Amino acid sequence: MDATLKELTSLVKEVNPEARRKGTYFDFGIIFPTPRMPGYRSKEIGTTCSGQKGPDDGVTLASKRFQIGDYLSISITAPQRGPPPRMGNRMGMDNRMDNRMDNRMDNRMDNRMDNRMDNRMDNRMDNRMDNRMDNRMDNRMDNRMDNRMDNRMDNRMDNRMDRMDYRMDNRMDRMDRMDRMRPF
Repeated sequence: MDATLKELTSLVKEVNPEARRKGTYFDFGIIFPTPRMPGYRSKEIGTTCSGQKGPDDGVTLASKRFQIGDYLSISITAPQRGPPPRMGNRMGMDNRMDNRMDNRMDNRMDNRMDNRMDNRMDNRMDNRMDNRMDNRMDNRMDNRMDNRMDNRMDNRMDNRMDRMDYRMDNRMDRMDRMDRMRPF
């Protein structure tokens, strides 16, 4: 992330002998996914020239907001009498390369989006299943508790009624006895 464009130029020159000639231009760009739509965008970040100092030599990738997952595009132009021709945002890449890169990036984005959607759907289904199971368990527990409480209340009421009946019977017996004992 802290590599300068000049350092990247020297790395390319190490592996590409044709790029070592003085006057070779290196146009750098970043290709990154668009945040709101599927697809990619490109942004030119600077130009260096082999054998010459330039204003973009000290530019770092971090200063241009390069992030992990972004692609680095380097267009190498052989030495000429004048500066290299500019071709808009594509920095001299031919159409075949553009199409291949677009297709690869679109496929990668499609796969990422599919994976994200699959994960979201899995999480939603897991949550729904968890909620259903929780609700079922809660309902079963509520029903069991209600039944237990109903049974306890019924038993208590039955006991009270039995006691009341017993008291009433005792009182009635007493009254009968008292009536029998009273002279008329």
